Amino acid sequence: MQLQPIRYSAGGQDFEGLLADGSKGAKAPGVLVAHESPGLTAHIEERTLRLGELGYVAFALDLFGAHGLSLDEARGHSAHVVNTPGLMLLRTRAALEALAGVNSVDPARLAAAGFCLGGAAALELARAGAPIRWRRRCGRSSRTHSSASCVIPGSASS
Repeated sequence: MQLQPIRYSAGGQDFEGLLADGSKGAKAPGVLVAHESPGLTAHIEERTLRLGELGYVAFALDLFGAHGLSLDEARGHSAHVVNTPGLMLLRTRAALEALAGVNSVDPARLAAAGFCLGGAAALELARAGAPIRWRRRCGRSSRTHSSASCVIPGSASS
């Protein structure tokens, strides 16, 4: 399976997320995958591909409108998204709409999963009443300092 770039817009800015379509020609649940502060990294690409392999249509959103950022550039983009009221929700909602518009996605079965900054984005969708049936925030446990496990339960057919 390969990631397919999907372009979408929010607030007059263009973005490019990555889609892993595991639907095998049938309508399947869509999972929005929201990245950490460094942006769309290999980690997010791997998680998105893994969800596609499980039978979901997974879409890694782009919160910044830029890829391949240095750490300092990513920090600046992250601070802008966090500190500009409504911007994170605007961009995350646009990505969810792009995912829901994919032909193989069942728009009645949408979910959002996020890592670190992306966890906040997934929570923003839930707070705003977006049509997601499941959301998951992933990050580090403050007690163990180890990566938290983030797996969507069940199969895409459930």
